[in-house]
Order: sequence, then C-alpha cells, then structure tokens
Amino acid sequence: METTTLPPIEDEHIIRSGRLAVGDGHELYWVDWGNPEVQNPIFYLHGGPGGGFSERNFKTFDPSKHRVVFHDQRGSGRSTPFASTENNTSQDLVEDIVKLRKHLEFNKVSLYGFSWGSTLALLYSIAHPQSVEKMLIGGIYLSREADADFYLRGRISSHFPEVWERFSSLVPEKEQANIAEYYRKKMASADPAERQKFAKEWMVYEGSILQLDYVPGKAESSLFDMASESLSYLEAHYITNNCFISENYILDNATKIKHIETVIVHGRYDFICMPEGALALKRALGDKAKLHFVMAGHSRGDTVYREVVHAYVSMLW
Repeated sequence: METTTLPPIEDEHIIRSGRLAVGDGHELYWVDWGNPEVQNPIFYLHGGPGGGFSERNFKTFDPSKHRVVFHDQRGSGRSTPFASTENNTSQDLVEDIVKLRKHLEFNKVSLYGFSWGSTLALLYSIAHPQSVEKMLIGGIYLSREADADFYLRGRISSHFPEVWERFSSLVPEKEQANIAEYYRKKMASADPAERQKFAKEWMVYEGSILQLDYVPGKAESSLFDMASESLSYLEAHYITNNCFISENYILDNATKIKHIETVIVHGRYDFICMPEGALALKRALGDKAKLHFVMAGHSRGDTVYREVVHAYVSMLW
C-alpha cells in the first residue's frame, strides 16, 4: 500500500508527541495534549478501524481541564506502515494501548471511543480492567453476526435502497452472499486502480449512511474529509475477520468491567451500528452504566449528538 505523507500535527496545547515502535514493524504516532497537571488522562480511541485522528478531534475537549492522549492505530493516519493489515488485529491494538500507556508513564486512564473506538475501548477494558477509571463510548459496535448483517448484508436497504444498490451492484451474483469479503479481496488487488476504485466505493457507502441529513453526492464530494483510504482497507480486514473476537465476546465478558463508570451515547437512527447493541451493552454492564439515546444518526457531526457528547465530557472529567 501507499505510504502516508501527512506531517506531524501542530497545536499550542500539545504537551509532547512522538512515535512509538510497538513491534511487528509497526510504529504509532501519538500526541499528549491539554493540561499537563492532570495525572490520569483520557485516551482517545479513533474510529474505523483505520480512521485515524486529526486536529478537529481536539475540539471535543477543554485544554484547561482535560489531558487527552491521541494516537493513530496500526496502519492508520500517521502511523506506519500505512494501511497495513499485517500483524493488525484487535489484540494487537489492545496491547499497543498498554505499550503507549506505559511509555507515557500513566497507571490509570479513562477511555473515549465512538464506533470502532467503542469496540476497542471495551476490548481494552475487558483485558485490563484495573487500569480504566471511566469510559465515554457510543455508536456501539459489538462485532456480532447481527451487527455485520445490519451494516454490510443489506438490512440498511430498507432506508437507503439506492445506497445499498450502488454498493452491492459491483459484486457478481455468485459473490453476493459475502459482499464485504469481495470488497476486501479487491482492495488487496495488485492493480492500484482496482484497489482505489473499491476503497472509494466503500467510503462512499459508509459516508452515505453516516448522518441523518443524507444528500446524494455529498458523501463522494467530502471523502477526504472523512478518512484516508486506510479506513476502507482496515475496516474490511477487521469486519471480514469478525474483529478477531468470538461471537458475543464483549457481552459475555461485560461482568469484568461492571465496576467502571460508563456512559453510552447512541444515535436512535444509527444505520451503521444498531441501537439494540447499545441497549444490550447497558443491560450487561448494569447499574454503573448510563445509556442516552439521541435523535441522530451514526455521526457525531449531527448537532444534537455533538452537544450531548460535549455535555458528558464536561460532566465526567
């Protein structure tokens, strides 16, 4: 795959930043941002997989109150190698967070993650529950068969029929039973034009169902504002491998993290991640978890979603 050429991020509130070799040939780009007096920071876990983080993610937080560690996960953003699926699993990403936390000398952290970021936050907290203070998560993706059916096996066609028709039309009839796998194979093609074509169509598909105010053509015109091609490559890699976890793994292990104060925010009209998954998670976590459904889609760009999340950031930290 192509190599990222993005320059390091510059911001007056960056405390320190750098690159961390985590093994397997991967090197992570990270930024420690905000108030240096805060002892236990928030770890911001970006979506995708493959979405990366950018300066606009700083706007969620108050640099006078919050300390936030951002990092591009394996293959994402400024981390290298770009868009690599080699040695790139959920377990790798969880242990990378451990390595980064120890590298920065933090014993405890809070976790902030939406969409894939919520999945990674849950997997990390299940594996290392005593190192997590609080969580603010949303757009819950539990990586069950039902979640894959909802997002990539045609169930969204009831509300976005033309979007699904475009996405599925590139797949031959004999491959229709596993459309995501067909896209994954095409994005691993030796032909750069074919890789880019299918990566673009994956991004158009996701971008078209991201927000409530869907406008035909808008997703395609704003592709590069949403994420780099690494999102397409890595999302397909993870989803076709069930995010490298067993069916119902998160709900089956939720008892390990019931002690963590958790707020879940989820769009009532989310067509990427099922609202039912958010409710199932709340029930599994019990009384210390709070669930807030908002009148929005999957994107925190929806105004009400953004404002509710900002309110919870201020309340929790």
